[in-house]
Amino acid sequence: MTDQKMKDIEFLFQDEVLSQHGEYLVDLLQEEIERKDLIDKEILVNSLDYSTSSIQNGRHKFLDIKFPDYGRYIEIRKNKRKRQSKFDTNTNRDIWGIRENSMKRKNTDWYSKNAYRSINRLLGTLMYEFTDQEIARLKGIIANRINLTL
Repeated sequence: MTDQKMKDIEFLFQDEVLSQHGEYLVDLLQEEIERKDLIDKEILVNSLDYSTSSIQNGRHKFLDIKFPDYGRYIEIRKNKRKRQSKFDTNTNRDIWGIRENSMKRKNTDWYSKNAYRSINRLLGTLMYEFTDQEIARLKGIIANRINLTL
């Protein structure tokens, strides 16, 4: 088999795997948003989308996950903690044992954990599922595409 044909097969495999992973990740993120009942969840859930793109010269594939910016701002704000100086004191708590009024923050981690956890799944698929059977299946797909264009 020529080197160009093998590259075409690898490129088709990467395209299929990235499309499957994009669908998996969008479903995972939608479930997490609904489970955590985030702000404007309907808009955020409905706007989640993915696409695969490529650069033809270098034959590089990319997976883009799209959603409104405020979805990430929700998560970033939760992780931004108030820095306290070692000289700050809470006199009411120290003398009287009175607690300040404070609200417990809602857990809004919906993107980072899921997106970065799923990378191992993607890497495993790319590394271990490119078998001889998969190569034979992809050859059939490429042959069908060639026959359809003729």
